[in-house]
Amino acid sequence: NYVANLLRTAYEDALKTFKIDLAIFGHHHTYQRTCAVYQSKCVANSDENNVFVNPGAPIYNVIGMAGAPFTTNFESTKPAYMEYVDDQNHGFYRINTNLTTLHAQFVALDKELTETVLDEFFIQHKPPTAL
Repeated sequence: NYVANLLRTAYEDALKTFKIDLAIFGHHHTYQRTCAVYQSKCVANSDENNVFVNPGAPIYNVIGMAGAPFTTNFESTKPAYMEYVDDQNHGFYRINTNLTTLHAQFVALDKELTETVLDEFFIQHKPPTAL
């Protein structure tokens, strides 16, 4: 995707340099989550429980699912760094955090407004030490 390549070129080094764990984007009418990725390669994948521990590179989340399924420029072949992609379900994004853990969820809503968690992941770090 042309715009994604422009954004990567402009911001990727800064996100890694400043140890950003999660980059959240919108506009594209999908939900997408990557591994911890740098230069289109996974630095760290989540484990079987979708947990990233000290990921070492940003995890990118596209949270445009309010506009699903209006995407017309979705790549038919999923890049290897994508861990979860959904272009069909409407929903919302929920984040809970504490000192050591971020927990994010993509929650879909059906016509009866029943919530279903379609994707969730955790980013964990050791608590900071006193100076």
